Parts: sequence; structure tokens; C-alpha cells
Amino acid sequence: MAGDLLCGFLCSKVSLKNSLSLLYALRVIFVAFFVFLCPKNAATVLLFATLTGLTGDATVTPTSEIINRKFGAKKLAFLFDIVFVCHQIGAFASTALAGILVELTHSYATAWSADLFLCAFAAAVSFRIAKE
Repeated sequence: MAGDLLCGFLCSKVSLKNSLSLLYALRVIFVAFFVFLCPKNAATVLLFATLTGLTGDATVTPTSEIINRKFGAKKLAFLFDIVFVCHQIGAFASTALAGILVELTHSYATAWSADLFLCAFAAAVSFRIAKE
């Protein structure tokens, strides 16, 4: 809830596309910091979980409003449902793929690298959304 509230405030001050892009960019920073710089202990895991949790559902606010502004309230529910279903399919596929990569490589490095790439890609794509 805190992430959603902070994102709502951010969206009132910064464009929606930039807010969404910032959320994905923050995930890149949090993951890179945790994976490559932090010692792995209970405190850093809790900090990482908290920070990534703040950005998790916060993407709903700018995403739904961008859809609303581009396609109208009449189509919002249907289009956002498509986004939601695609997100769920992607969550399943990425988790399954990460498990396969860990089994094949005996390391989490490839899975975390893929996560960094996908979050950076999402940040770049979000930033390039035409003016909402």
C-alpha cells in the first residue's frame, strides 16, 4: 500500500510514462544492488523484499491511467484485464524459466541477469510511450 500511495503522489507530479519508467528503473537498481553489492543475510533480504515490494503493485496506477487516457474509460476494463492476464502468464513463464536456468547452470546469476535485462527493457519501453 505504501508503494501505491507513493506512486499516486509521484504520478501527480511527474508524467505517467515517466513514473512507470522510474518504477522499473528502481527495480533494476534494487536488484543490481542486492545481487552484486549486498551481503546476503536476513537484514539485506528484508530490505530487498521491502524495496521491491514498494514497486510491485505500484505499476498498476500509471498503467491503468495510461490505458484510460489512450483508449477511454469504456475500454479500460477489457484492456486492463488483457494486461493483467499477460502479466500473470509472464510471471508464470519467467518463474519457470528461472527455475530451469538455475537447474542447468547451478547458479542464480543467469536468472538475475535476465531479470535485470527485462526490467531495464520495461523502463526503456515505458519511457518511450507516446504522450498520454
